[in-house]
Amino acid sequence: MSRKQVHVGIIGVGSVWESRYQPALAQLRDRIQVAAVSDAISLRAQQVARSLNCDAVDGALQMAHRHNLHAILLLETGWYGNELLRLLLRTGKPIFVAASLGSNCDEINRLRQRIETAGTIVVPEFAQRYTPASGRFQELLATRLGQPHQITMDAVVPNLKHRSEIDTQMELLANLFDWCHRIIRSSPHDMQVKLRMPTDSPTGWNAKFTDLEVLLEYPQAADPDHTIYVGIRLRTLAGNLATKQPGVPATASILYEATCEHGHVMMNSETDIAWNVDDNVTRESLTTDDSSIEVMLDHFCRRVVGGLIPVADLTDVARSVGLALQVKEALLEGR
Repeated sequence: MSRKQVHVGIIGVGSVWESRYQPALAQLRDRIQVAAVSDAISLRAQQVARSLNCDAVDGALQMAHRHNLHAILLLETGWYGNELLRLLLRTGKPIFVAASLGSNCDEINRLRQRIETAGTIVVPEFAQRYTPASGRFQELLATRLGQPHQITMDAVVPNLKHRSEIDTQMELLANLFDWCHRIIRSSPHDMQVKLRMPTDSPTGWNAKFTDLEVLLEYPQAADPDHTIYVGIRLRTLAGNLATKQPGVPATASILYEATCEHGHVMMNSETDIAWNVDDNVTRESLTTDDSSIEVMLDHFCRRVVGGLIPVADLTDVARSVGLALQVKEALLEGR
């Protein structure tokens, strides 16, 4: 496999860049070179460009058409929304999309069709797929644990000043549905939605939380007559999320548990996993493994240079967003 260095241009160097992508790209500097950056705030782009010793370019499209760029990292779209992605497709360059693609399935499918017609590589971010703990869980399913029978996910919805509560819930749900599809390899044939409000706060948090519960039944891919039961619980701060409450996480905190054919597993962070087979408990800390962002960017770059490694696409986005919209509709209907 070629290890050619990939030159990328970055669109959007705000909070997503600072907290997630800048650290990952620092680890991948031998693999990925940032050659140009663009941001709606010119001063911010200039500051980042100086720190990376690259060019700051006024205008995302102007930057994207540069001949020295192999690919684009679209971290923010601003008020352009998906129109910016549509315009970037005209460059023919591969695009990694960390920005939200919204919740309109028809629009997402139109984008998918345009991408397929153009023959362009567009890879959406699905970080939960590639955490160290999730990777280890998949290994254990294949080697020690056997098929899952029941999976539960208990998540605290992040407190985001610029997003509504329902939008934040739906985006997190879409990511969890994608994770389920990655693990189970099938689509659910039954879904129930329950809303409980308000509940006592988790220990140590000075706030009231609403509980959204989604119960799903998945057919096992290898044996459709066997059902895998999945329960998702989202705990969200009751009331207006615009004001951050003390102690409420700014990013999603997710606890995964699974009962499998031969044992039990728990993942309480992206890097910690504990599993039990025959009453023997093994705890693993995977802090030295590549982060989910590093893995996704590495896979993207392999595709950029001609590799065939599987990556997410907009079909995955449409499927997961579609399930999240079913939950939203159930909430609005009061089911």
